Amino acid sequence: MNCEISMYGYLKNSIQDKTKEKLIFYNYGMKGQELLEIIDSLAFYLVNLGVKKGESVGICLPNIPQAAISLYAINKIAAVANIIHPKISSGGLIKILKKTATKTIFMFDRTYAEYASALESQDINVICCSLSSFLKRGKKIMAEIFCPKIKQKVIPFDDTVKQKGEIDREVNPFDDAVYLHSGGTTGKPKTVRLSSYALNAFAYNLLRYTSQHYRYSQDDSMLMVLPLFHGFGLGVCVHLALTIFKLVMMPKFNAKQAIKLIKKHGINYLAGIPAMFEKMLCEKSFDSEGISSLKLIFCGADKLNPNIKKRFDEILKKNNSTAEIFEGYGLSEVTSVATVNVTGISKAGTHGKPMFGVKIKIIDDNGKECKAGEVGETLIQSQSMMNGYLDSDEECYYIDENNEKWLRTGDLGSLDEEGFYTFKSRIKRVIKIAGVNIYPSEIEELVCSMKEIDAACVVRTYIDNKPCTKLIVKMNKDYKYSALIEQRIKSRIAQEFIKYAVPQRIETAKKLYLTSLGKMDYLKYEEEENSP
Repeated sequence: MNCEISMYGYLKNSIQDKTKEKLIFYNYGMKGQELLEIIDSLAFYLVNLGVKKGESVGICLPNIPQAAISLYAINKIAAVANIIHPKISSGGLIKILKKTATKTIFMFDRTYAEYASALESQDINVICCSLSSFLKRGKKIMAEIFCPKIKQKVIPFDDTVKQKGEIDREVNPFDDAVYLHSGGTTGKPKTVRLSSYALNAFAYNLLRYTSQHYRYSQDDSMLMVLPLFHGFGLGVCVHLALTIFKLVMMPKFNAKQAIKLIKKHGINYLAGIPAMFEKMLCEKSFDSEGISSLKLIFCGADKLNPNIKKRFDEILKKNNSTAEIFEGYGLSEVTSVATVNVTGISKAGTHGKPMFGVKIKIIDDNGKECKAGEVGETLIQSQSMMNGYLDSDEECYYIDENNEKWLRTGDLGSLDEEGFYTFKSRIKRVIKIAGVNIYPSEIEELVCSMKEIDAACVVRTYIDNKPCTKLIVKMNKDYKYSALIEQRIKSRIAQEFIKYAVPQRIETAKKLYLTSLGKMDYLKYEEEENSP
């Protein structure tokens, strides 16, 4: 398929049968023809509203149909979809809107009140989106009953899709199409600029790579549990899913509800983060024949506890599913996935091989390419590379001896003899004790391999003004923390790593802090350690 077109054009060209359902939301099924017509109507409205080519338009929505519809409508008119976390603070929202010169934004009616006064002060066009827009009678009435009454002047989404009209705007596939707000490769908040070509090439290359030993069908379905503002959610759950099969959306992840939807719709594909799969395991309803429809499951954003994977895969097999959880590695700067394990091309303990259109290089501190198995900084070349940061690119690129440009990921990793990649740690997340580098993620991975432990986080702390490590663990529900378990943890770490890696303190927690993307929020723990 041609990738040098708009995302909208890529979606339109991919829909082979417009009479088939493409998007399902609760009790509403939207066919391909209807989806394209609504996108076209919204695009026509945005042009008449005055949205210019290259202008940023905000999308601050949970996983509801309007999130996907607005994404493609904005793209059709050559504007930029500025995708923002729907639970961001009002101050954070305004900061992003100012930085991106955003004058129009799609907001969720149930959370709009939190931002109303801040948005009014900025003279922003607000298109308010409701659950009721895409629900059938029974659920529609219930949604309207509980819908908050908005007093401020806003534009109801339903009013934006009433008219049809032609749009004559050329879209350069290499121009900025999407803004994603990332931690950046250097650990500082950044706005990633992605083109239509990057997203199209990502969908096309991931499809080709995973199809080597697997066949997709347009009758298959994916459950969207990852948010749109997440690169994984945008690239895999929306753009890839909608261009191949049908997408079942749920506004907010709930393990029990996700399992119900898997059974109701015969879901074939899932893409999630470790915390989601762990929560599903805790539900008794997961262990049933209704999950047999699952064919492929991808896990990203953070390392998956091997015990969670083992238990999850065992339940899948027990219930006649051919799926297993496959891990991958990626970042927003390359439109999420860069390496992935998949049926027929996988290796336990790794994050897979680079997919089509991606190259990985590992270098040491002197810029010399590392040998197989050696750990160094991960560099990436990809057809889905970002256009750069909106803020500044700083030193996120590396030019090698052949004058080739690589993205500096800020991650430590290795490539083995067979070309499988293993992520080790963020470069910035290194604890130095007595001049020795300690990598917290390696310790966490080892501790989580113990049957008694479900999750772990290692942070720097001080005892008698000397740096050392502290370990916070979440226990498996079948075990209780004890002096014996503590000793086992310390012994395993001592056997595997240098003595400085052994935690001087171990604490338990009922649950561990996670970031909005579901990753371990070790910075929050470190802030607590350093607070007075």
